[in-house]
Amino acid sequence: MTDLEISPSTVNEIDVCIPTWNSEQVLRTSLDHLAQSEDKSLVDISCLYIIDNNSEDGTVKIAQEAAEEYGWEISIFCEKTNLSEARKLAVSKASADWILFLDDDVRIEPAYLSNLAAAAAPLVGGVQGIKKTNTSKHNSNWVRWRSHRSGTHATLLRRKTVDGINIPKEITVLEDEYIRKYVEENGWLWVYNHQSIYRHDNMGRHPPSWEQGYLAGKYDLMSFCLVLRSSLATVKSGKYILEGLKQICGWLAGRIKRERDN
Repeated sequence: MTDLEISPSTVNEIDVCIPTWNSEQVLRTSLDHLAQSEDKSLVDISCLYIIDNNSEDGTVKIAQEAAEEYGWEISIFCEKTNLSEARKLAVSKASADWILFLDDDVRIEPAYLSNLAAAAAPLVGGVQGIKKTNTSKHNSNWVRWRSHRSGTHATLLRRKTVDGINIPKEITVLEDEYIRKYVEENGWLWVYNHQSIYRHDNMGRHPPSWEQGYLAGKYDLMSFCLVLRSSLATVKSGKYILEGLKQICGWLAGRIKRERDN
């Protein structure tokens, strides 16, 4: 474990970082929910960072209008990016001690920010909330299941834990798990908080694929058991069956590459 300089746990202000891409149908609702949660908490939003993948709709205008209405400072970067590049850019631009990564289609509940902040103990590097559809699980079962595959849909990060992170350019999916591993490998805790609840429209941009399997195997981002379970779920659902099989093959190829490189 790396020796850490223990930091205070108080979360007074945050920078909110949202990767966007043709998000006009969902973004305003997400920002309205964010504002409601800020209003119900002692956490102030210092700056809203929009990392936009050259949207061709009204995404940027919607973000600007919401920021003006809610009194947020806003900084917009429009360039061709994937999620990994967007999150890396956001980290390099943010200046608050804490960053909230928020997906463009996530609607947090009013108590969300308060509950995230309450879980930010001195050794905590990241706090992840729970999707509303998973709240029927027993809390410990959810944590056990979720710990196999983390997410940054609506996750609070201590900025110093990801300062200087260099996500490999080829990681176009599973960048959230790469971030979690980076935080933990540097000695910080990643907390799963079942009291912070959000709803996720799930725009379905990343179905199973050979690429996802390959990256999971090469960078140790998903275990083979998890990939296998994910692929078998496609058979049960009747969707993306071929893609699921390709994901298994990709994982094996990625693991072989990892072992050869090491």
